[in-house]
Amino acid sequence: MTRKKHVAALLLALLLLTVPAAAAGIYHAPVLTVVAPFAPNSLKVTVTIEKGDKTGERHIPVVLEAQRKGWEMQYMLRREAVYGVTAWFGNAYDLKDASLTLEQDGQSRSYTIPAELLSERGSEDYIRLNWRTGEMSRLSAGRTPLLLVMWVAIALAAEGVVFWLFGYRNRRSWIVFFIINLITQGAHHMLVSGINVDVNRIKVYILFIPVLFLVEMIAFVMFVDERSRDRTISFAVAGNVASQAAVGLLMPFLPA
Repeated sequence: MTRKKHVAALLLALLLLTVPAAAAGIYHAPVLTVVAPFAPNSLKVTVTIEKGDKTGERHIPVVLEAQRKGWEMQYMLRREAVYGVTAWFGNAYDLKDASLTLEQDGQSRSYTIPAELLSERGSEDYIRLNWRTGEMSRLSAGRTPLLLVMWVAIALAAEGVVFWLFGYRNRRSWIVFFIINLITQGAHHMLVSGINVDVNRIKVYILFIPVLFLVEMIAFVMFVDERSRDRTISFAVAGNVASQAAVGLLMPFLPA
């Protein structure tokens, strides 16, 4: 095997290795996720469910699983964390009259979860919490577009560094670079946007990565002629490795 083939095989292997990392960073399926922007790490959130369990106890307190995601604290309630509840019929039923208790610095405050924020049949609700006032609301409509811009920018930055290192300097080459990546990376991150991505979308995501790579490679070979075809193909592989690695490594630590 020639040196070029060795390098190509290594880069392709690295690309494939980034897929599980990125997928692991975007998949989980809690019953309820409470998003508290700019909340401190010390804030503890407990949900108290008003529902009889097997012992007859009606008040079931569950400390929510806390996870720091950049500027957000996300608090998650999973089905298996609820003692005595063996089935989940929908949050509007199972979390009826439930309350959130916020604890910090030895002080606690409790607030009833508004019924209109809970799905009647669904069981993956997302609530925005103002941790200072206790006010709860739906997630802002602008949250997803802003995060989409952030993730596309991260992917573009990583791939842009590789593009520069491969020696591309012409203005036309960079214009083509941005057009191709805005389309492919935009489609990519629209697919995986949202706090909790279900398993079916993860399967599509994993299948989409090789398609993304092939589309980018063909587009660059067709429209970028500043360097040789072999060099452009090598860049397409290395650039996708870089962008997927950047996204996969950062996904567990930033909002999605």
